[in-house]
Amino acid sequence: MPESLNFQEFHQLLLEASRNAFVSVQRQHAEENFYAFGLFHEPLWGYIFPTSNSEEGLIRKAQEYQLDKYQLGYSKRSTEDLSKMLRWNPGDWAYHVEGKNYFEAVYSWLMQYDFSERHKDNETESDNVNDQIIAICRKSMITLDREGVFGSEAARMKVTLNIMMGDQDRSWLEHARLLNPPSVYDRWISELEIAKLL
Repeated sequence: MPESLNFQEFHQLLLEASRNAFVSVQRQHAEENFYAFGLFHEPLWGYIFPTSNSEEGLIRKAQEYQLDKYQLGYSKRSTEDLSKMLRWNPGDWAYHVEGKNYFEAVYSWLMQYDFSERHKDNETESDNVNDQIIAICRKSMITLDREGVFGSEAARMKVTLNIMMGDQDRSWLEHARLLNPPSVYDRWISELEIAKLL
């Protein structure tokens, strides 16, 4: 296990992987209207993957839910209602982790440093490393935003950026606030309230 953490290397790996993944998914589905892009990670940094969704992908997922193969009552709910429920659940997105092949070097870097073991007896150091990785995730998304990867002007205002986890806590509220224009953030909050995710 390496003695020190090369955060500069990690930033370059993450930035390149994210750029490739987000550009690729939009090119492959150029006829669709994307509304969300994010980095999705395991709480102890076992992985980081790209996640994204489009309005069209959301409708397709809602229609899949209406088939109700597990008999959970979804067949009785409208596509619109199910779309509101699924809109901010990345695990249910059409393009969740699409482009993860670009993140192989990011995954290798995380595994090389094995955070869950390295700092398990030092909460202060664990928090410090966590803060640095979060800062790099945010910096990468901001850089790509400035490059126009997520659209510009009116198109960008339709998109929400975030950093998310499987067991989501309230940290995504702060991530979204820092990554988006105020009006985009306010719209996202109202959509969370509708979906009862706040």
